[in-house]
Amino acid sequence: VPRLIRIVTDTAKPPDIETLREALSGIKGVHLDTHRKWEAELTRMARALSVLSYAILFLISISAVAIVVFATRAVLQANRHVVDLLHLVGARDSYIARQIDGRFLRTGLLSGFIGVAMGLFTFLLLGLSGSGGGGLATASRSLLFAAPDIAIWSYALLFAVPVAATLICLITARITLMRRLGVVT
Repeated sequence: VPRLIRIVTDTAKPPDIETLREALSGIKGVHLDTHRKWEAELTRMARALSVLSYAILFLISISAVAIVVFATRAVLQANRHVVDLLHLVGARDSYIARQIDGRFLRTGLLSGFIGVAMGLFTFLLLGLSGSGGGGLATASRSLLFAAPDIAIWSYALLFAVPVAATLICLITARITLMRRLGVVT
């Protein structure tokens, strides 16, 4: 049965691993494992997941822009008679666009904050689901909820997401509206 000896080193004064490896190589059956191979693999995987998450965020953003474009066109098409009437009474395209922008602003912010609330609720449920005992439950809870000094910035960024998404929606809707209103008139 192999015996394992775990040694925790001082991070301020790390030992010379190569010298230690050479000293232990003369002893039969002794193997030094510094976990550098595993650490390198985990670091590579974390970087790959980070790149993948940015790619997914980019695709979600492009999808959101496409959805807003189609929704804006649908709103204009459904209310074409109202837009034509507003043009007949002298309304400018910028006035019509502002009215529709207000609607998109309210809808975007409301749905964004509902999404954040649901995400926080999901994290809360995941944290509570493993509230007993420790082990994997404690590890998953520590991964889901950051330390308090980190959590403040994390949650601030989380609440910035609906604001950023709403800005993307507003800019996309405004560009689409102005282009379509030029066609509608």
